[in-house]
Amino acid sequence: MCKENPENLVNDAVKWQGFDDFKQQMLEFTENTNTTMESLRTEVNQLKFKVDPLLTSENVVDELRNDKLSLMKENSELRDKMLNFSLATSDLKTKVKDLEHERDSLITAL
Repeated sequence: MCKENPENLVNDAVKWQGFDDFKQQMLEFTENTNTTMESLRTEVNQLKFKVDPLLTSENVVDELRNDKLSLMKENSELRDKMLNFSLATSDLKTKVKDLEHERDSLITAL
């Protein structure tokens, strides 16, 4: 059996104490880091909560603006179609009257 030198035992104890100190420092660092990260996460979420309504309202305004432009274009197209239908209806009414006169003339001729 090998006998340990008392000096080596003291050195080993000092090494273990140093390791325990290092381990404790690492645990404290980890806890502090976790606390800081949680604090930052909370702050970021609060900022998102404040910013999201602004972004949402800007997006809503942009969407409404685009919808308005689209509706104005569609309204203009519908007005053009209505004008074309109105002109076509007027032409058809004239043709109907002409055909009625022609029919009356044919009936009279018979």
